[in-house]
Amino acid sequence: MSLLPFNANHWAAQGLLTLEVSWNTSKLQPAVNELEIMNQEHCTGVLTETETCQQVSHGAIQSLKEFDVQVAGDEKARDAEPNNRNGAHTSGTHKTSSADSASQLDLNFDAIKHIATCFLPGNHGKCTDMRYLASGTFHIVTLLEFEDGWSCVGRFTIDKEENLRALESEQATLHYVKHNSSIPTPAVYYVNTNANHVAGAAFTLQERLPGEPLSKMWDNLSVEHKKAAISQVADVVVHLSRLHFHTIGSLKANGEIGTLQNRTLNPKDGLYPNGPFGTLKDYMFSFLSPEHGQTDEVLEMYPKIKDILGALLAEQVSNPILSPPWRLIHGDFDSQNMLFERDKSSGVPTLSGIIDWDNSYAGPVYYLYDYPIFIQDCDMERDKYEVNKILRKHFVQSIMNSFPEDSGSRTEAWECFRQKSNWLNGFQDTFTRIRWYADAERSIVRGYLSELVDGDGLAYGGRWDWKPDSEFGDDTHDEVSSQDSSDEESGSEEGADI
Repeated sequence: MSLLPFNANHWAAQGLLTLEVSWNTSKLQPAVNELEIMNQEHCTGVLTETETCQQVSHGAIQSLKEFDVQVAGDEKARDAEPNNRNGAHTSGTHKTSSADSASQLDLNFDAIKHIATCFLPGNHGKCTDMRYLASGTFHIVTLLEFEDGWSCVGRFTIDKEENLRALESEQATLHYVKHNSSIPTPAVYYVNTNANHVAGAAFTLQERLPGEPLSKMWDNLSVEHKKAAISQVADVVVHLSRLHFHTIGSLKANGEIGTLQNRTLNPKDGLYPNGPFGTLKDYMFSFLSPEHGQTDEVLEMYPKIKDILGALLAEQVSNPILSPPWRLIHGDFDSQNMLFERDKSSGVPTLSGIIDWDNSYAGPVYYLYDYPIFIQDCDMERDKYEVNKILRKHFVQSIMNSFPEDSGSRTEAWECFRQKSNWLNGFQDTFTRIRWYADAERSIVRGYLSELVDGDGLAYGGRWDWKPDSEFGDDTHDEVSSQDSSDEESGSEEGADI
């Protein structure tokens, strides 16, 4: 039995898996002449490539230094403490590069600081400082500070070839979630969708939410505090389940569903129709089109995969968890994108924000109701099996408790967990999460096809001996040893895939 790449994004963030990232090798130079022409009347809306604002001294335009920040999909993302001044640079043009020098991203800090001074809400004065905060596979994050001590976050897209609609859809999703749910999300102050802007990249300026990623505190939480966090994560899922849509795809302005935005697609895939879709079959088959396969060998497997999936989908045509209304699904619902604050006295974590909504989409409720990646089992972390099982059970129970007994919503959620299958989970992890290297793609797609044919695949492939949890099988009494129930004050930090 082949091992499918389940949890691939999560394990890549831990440095345990190599992903493919398409990099643009072009280098953008600062447009010094544009910065010298400052015009206050341009300080409304989004700047074009040639628009700037206010004043800036000629001397401040020159770069002070360059510093390297490793930004590669095959390395663990790194965090820098916001208040750590070591290595901080506050002006000039700053180059970031991947570990293999396949990409270079020049950020013009002066231009970005002036944009922040002109366009952000409130009377915070001048943007006085901008420095690197964190990096991930797809974005660089900076911290911008102002004269009155206020701060916000800058989020810069690394890949200059990324589809413009992806950034627009992310902003539309943030706006929709903020106005149609109580899920805490960052306010967006400024959006630049032009990758060739004088600033050096497409970017957004967003609210800096309190707290830190759950991934950084997770290993140091007691089981009870982990349960408290999981209950709040479950509440987010419940809120998303109440957002209904008529078609499958990604959000655009005014809450409408448009074409699907997904990182597994080539940058040029925007040339091809990609939704919105009326059925799950149309959605799934869109990932099996000739434009998306990288090699002839992979393309040759697509017809057989379609035949098997078509038959399975026909059997499930009336299954409500695979039918509309479609629900909003976060594109990377992992612990690094969940911000929590801990109570200073009790240590209990409280959710303060859900971030990084890029590649979110309206899709089957089956995929919404799923165990968070960080409480799924992995062969490489067997010591976590016992606690993970307790937390999964608590997660499901928290969702169930959000609905009245015997309600359709409660039954729907239960059935999503009870009916987990290899053909659905395996499809998602094989085709929709990551664009693989060509050699890896051949092996992974072949493995998925083999398990479709044999019918012996596991719903969750991170653990070779996976079985459904006790609430969906034989009942067992879950306990945890006392040594796991106390908080520890020290531990290693995880980076964020931002």
